[in-house]
Amino acid sequence: MNISDKIAYSNINPYNTHITKDIKQPPVNKTENSTKPNKVENNSSLPDKVFEDIQTMAQQDAKKNVFMSKKYQNYIDRQTNNSHKSEKAQLMAMFRPLMMQAKFNYTNNFFLNNIPGFPSFSASMSKGPNLSIFDGHGDRRLGYNPFDGWKSFPSKEDIAFQKEANKVYAETYQKARKEINTVKYTNILNKPVPEYTNPNAKLNNKT
Repeated sequence: MNISDKIAYSNINPYNTHITKDIKQPPVNKTENSTKPNKVENNSSLPDKVFEDIQTMAQQDAKKNVFMSKKYQNYIDRQTNNSHKSEKAQLMAMFRPLMMQAKFNYTNNFFLNNIPGFPSFSASMSKGPNLSIFDGHGDRRLGYNPFDGWKSFPSKEDIAFQKEANKVYAETYQKARKEINTVKYTNILNKPVPEYTNPNAKLNNKT
């Protein structure tokens, strides 16, 4: 039985269950009563919920004067990792027995097109064992080596999402910091100045 047959007859569901990002729906006409005051319109490609979450975190970080906090970074990581979590888990489970077998037996290099259940994906393995799994764009999505184990790589869609999310965050953060600094400056200007008293006045009165 060749490599393709071994993978095809594995106990993993052979059907591709890609999880894709929510596609942003066309904007719905909103009535005046449903429009929130000072709400920024979402002109990005991000879903409305993600757009609002990023704005909220950026404003909270601006108050703390912390740019791109750990909370924000973890949020973005969850968004990108969850988008393809199922397919990556299936691919790792599919190739794991082969990797374990290759540790104890010599395995020839091979390249596999049209992975069963993932027709747009391909895999390449060399002695080590070192495994690379590529998506339909030819980008490496998963890798394995005996030193680091499994490692996941972002897709082009994930990278585009991160860039868009960071842009929305940075614009919101800068605007919030500007408003905070303006308020502080205004408060300083409006702060009453204590009347100046000459420290030598009492001495002059005594003479």
